[in-house]
Amino acid sequence: MKDINYKRILFPTDGSQLSLIALPHVVSLANAFDSEVVLLHVVNSIGREIAFYAAPGMYPVGLGEAAVDIVKENKRLAKKKLEVVRDKLVAGGVKKNILQVQEGAAENNIIETIKKEKCDLVVMTSHGRSGFERAIVGSVTDHVMRHATCPVLVVRPVKA
Repeated sequence: MKDINYKRILFPTDGSQLSLIALPHVVSLANAFDSEVVLLHVVNSIGREIAFYAAPGMYPVGLGEAAVDIVKENKRLAKKKLEVVRDKLVAGGVKKNILQVQEGAAENNIIETIKKEKCDLVVMTSHGRSGFERAIVGSVTDHVMRHATCPVLVVRPVKA
């Protein structure tokens, strides 16, 4: 039997309270295995921003430039959020970490980051959506669980 050793843990987060539910698990596992933690925040691409703000086929003048500015600002804010999460990791004893802000579809970027960074484990939070809402919104966590090349620990919020 092969010993389990998580050398590199991927923690995809948007910095929200929901996503940070998994943080104690990341800290515990990283400390137990002396792991490096890859913190990943994915922002919408320019195309997704345009699609969000304009009806199909109706792009107001200047929307492209506005979308570029929105993505740039979202990347800046994402980096600040990751720095806050990194500070919490360091406070918990995790000294080795990498911050990454990427642009595009979260589920695809997570899968690519697993491969590129040679991650041994993904720790993420599930929104706990089901039924119609899940069918409409989709599930990043579900996609990651089905396509990841490493184990995925999913932390669900506890409902009071």
